This record gives sequence, C-alpha cells and structure tokens, in this order.
Amino acid sequence: FSTRPSFKSIGQLPILESTSLTWRPRQIFACSASEVYLGIVAENELVYSVKLAALDLHPALVPMPAPPLPHNSSSFSNQLLQNRPPGPLSLLGPSMFSPTSTSTSAAAGTLWALDSHMNAHPISLSHPTIWCRVSAALGDFETSLKCASTKLPYIHHDSFAEFLTSLNAPAPALWLPGLSSEMMLATCLRSGREFAHQALQTVDALAISATLADPDGCDLAALSALRSDDVVEVPSGVPAAVWARFGDQLVRIYETAMERSAETEPTSDRIAKGALSRMQAAAKTKYTTPENDSWERSALLKLGAVGDSQAIRDMCLSIATSSQQTT
Repeated sequence: FSTRPSFKSIGQLPILESTSLTWRPRQIFACSASEVYLGIVAENELVYSVKLAALDLHPALVPMPAPPLPHNSSSFSNQLLQNRPPGPLSLLGPSMFSPTSTSTSAAAGTLWALDSHMNAHPISLSHPTIWCRVSAALGDFETSLKCASTKLPYIHHDSFAEFLTSLNAPAPALWLPGLSSEMMLATCLRSGREFAHQALQTVDALAISATLADPDGCDLAALSALRSDDVVEVPSGVPAAVWARFGDQLVRIYETAMERSAETEPTSDRIAKGALSRMQAAAKTKYTTPENDSWERSALLKLGAVGDSQAIRDMCLSIATSSQQTT
C-alpha cells in the first residue's frame, strides 16, 4: 500500500466535465450534467464504453451509444439508453450481481445515483449487452455466459467472444451457441493447447463449407463421403487452394500440438500429424500468392524447429510439385 500511488492514462471516455465517478474492478461509471457512462477496462488496457443514460430522451429519437459496444445493431443498441434524472447526481455505485439470480429487477443489477434532494435513482444494468459484460469483467463467467446464451441475440455472440478475449479469457466463449465457425476457430487458437483438436475440426468444417459454396471442379461425391473421426486423415475432395486459405491457422495448430507432445498427451501427435497433412495438401495449390509464401515459410521454420526432417522433405516436395504444375 502506498500513500502516494502513481497513475497512468490507459484510455478515455467520450464525456466532458464529469461531475461524479465511481468504480469497481475493471469498471468505471462516470456522470456529467447530461449523461451517464460505463467504461470497462480490458487486459490490453482497451476501454469499452457505453452510454447508459441521457437527459430528455424522446422515444422516437433515442440515439446510439457513443461509441457503441462492438458490432451492436442499431435496433438492439437503442434499447440500452435510459433517461437520466435531471439535476446534479452523485453516483453511489452499482449493486452486485447474484451468481444464481435470474431476476432483471433493479436489485439484480443497478447503478444507484443520488440527487440533490437525497433521492435515490436506479439506472438499470440488466440489459443483456451490459449485464453479460459487467459480469465477465468481474470474473463471473458462469453468470456472464448464462446471460449471453439465453438473452443476447446470436448475431452478437461473435462480438461478445471478442470482448472475452480482450479480458484474456477466450475459452469461455466456446460455449456460446451463436458463435460463428470463423470465430470459433479464432477462439480455439487463442485458448491454448487444450483446444487444438477442436481447432483442427473447425478448419475441416470451414474447408468443406468453402468447397460446397464454390464446387467448380470439385469431386462432391468424394467430399460428401468423408467424415471420419480420425484427425490424421485429410478430408477428400477439398481443393488445395481451399486448404491454403487456412495455412496460417494450420501452422499454429501444428505448433500448439507439438507443445502438447512434450507433455506426452496421447492425442497430441495425431493432431500434429493431422495439421501437417493438411499443410502438405495446401502446399499443392497451383496459385502462388504472397500469403501462400508467408505461411509456407512459417511452416518450414516450425518443422525445422522441432527437427522433423521427414516432414520438411514432404512439405518441400509438395511445394515443388505445385511449382512445376504452375510452370
């Protein structure tokens, strides 16, 4: 404890001449003569902010929060803004959430403000967009995920997954039912070695989906006959150019799986071989692009780092074969 603590600036809220402030872990509430804001501080010191209340709102002229939480549609975000009580306010602080509560009453999540006549005014925090983020910021991921899964529209689940990642807690986002496959892959890669298998399966699903979306020149019969639980086997019928789109992700999955091998986990070697076999399939693409060159170089460096000489030879052979076909 220091009687003279030091402070540094990590962000700002879009509010002028704040008249009252209160905070709790990772959150700050600020009040001005006309508005009330909530700010949430992430691990990377990014500040998410949302306007909670403003003076004299007309129902037909409710503005967007400024700035809004990421990827909120206007129809959904407009529900966030509430009427600010007139006159000077002193923020008393928010009531705590009950991890087992499903209530959306004032007691279940409210910022309390006191006016000049000593009257208490509630500003609700129970809207799902706010509630799930406030709970997550406090480390209560069980309440946060329950709220997001049951009350937050699926179209906002990718945005919420990004928010959890900014709190250095990406893994809980994998339980969100509305998560897109692209965000699921990104979240698996951010969540560590325990999710390497799921990441590889998600790459397969995305590759198959991309092939079905543009089937020209593809053997759809072979593609539909696929689905084996063996992660080493490369799904048949997927063009090399499609695998090449996921080159960087496959390199990361391979690297993560090799870290697992050091811990002698039984599935790690198979995951690494599965990622490698898909990288070799991707290297056979006839289309040379800067992106392909980048992940291929990265793949060879990773293979060299673990001393897999056979894999390096196979990878180089795939690249050389594709170069000959191009010329």
